[in-house]
Amino acid sequence: GQNVTAYLRVSPAEQATQEAANGHWDIGGKPEAAGVSEIDGFYLPGIRQLSYDAATQSALVCLELQGAIFEEADTFSMDLFWNDAGSVLHYGRFTLPITPSETLAFPVALPLENALLAETATLSEVVVGANFVRFTLDNPLNFTQWCAANGGQEAWFQLCDAYWGGDGSTAEQTSATSYTELDAQAAFARSWSEAICNAASDTAIVLLDGTEIALDSVQSAGRDHDDAVSWMTEDFPLPTLVDLSQVASLRIGCETFPIAS
Repeated sequence: GQNVTAYLRVSPAEQATQEAANGHWDIGGKPEAAGVSEIDGFYLPGIRQLSYDAATQSALVCLELQGAIFEEADTFSMDLFWNDAGSVLHYGRFTLPITPSETLAFPVALPLENALLAETATLSEVVVGANFVRFTLDNPLNFTQWCAANGGQEAWFQLCDAYWGGDGSTAEQTSATSYTELDAQAAFARSWSEAICNAASDTAIVLLDGTEIALDSVQSAGRDHDDAVSWMTEDFPLPTLVDLSQVASLRIGCETFPIAS
């Protein structure tokens, strides 16, 4: 796809890379993928350090890359730097292979309540990758269908009023707030997104040794939806890199789900 996550184990890396308030990792040296430079074909939305191992003086660095070029590229080349208060440490040039990421699927079929709409949808599947968790929601009604079943324009006006905090006026009354159908579509999608986020806040990956990796402190990293078929996905970054071979199950609230066979 167009999104690539890369991991580098960098050594030697001083503890300062973990603690420095003003320091940060960066890439340079004309980064390339399939012969295309960063400026022309892709960009780097994020680079962060996941962990530091004092015993080996090594840091695990995560790069997040986006661009259509990655649908064709099989390698990515760049130089890695650590910048701290004007001091730059160059770690050399890296060429990383680009391969499809492995994932684990968990069919869950959980009802999900949307308090704003007073509607229920189904959380159909949760997919776990090495660095992310993706929730898929199947909604019985898309935005157009929901409006048709609830009064048309009046329905989406009241939805906007509830979501955006209007003054309680109806569509026929003069209001200090003007809404568009686009505002209503955004409120509809975000209200379901918030329902997914509520479920994610009580979700954890359960490892074979019984320990859990919880999602309670992470924020959504992105969403996608298709009004025509009434589905939505929400992605959450994991707080640490996960060895998928060590995953036993998924917990959502009080329920535990096995890996799909």
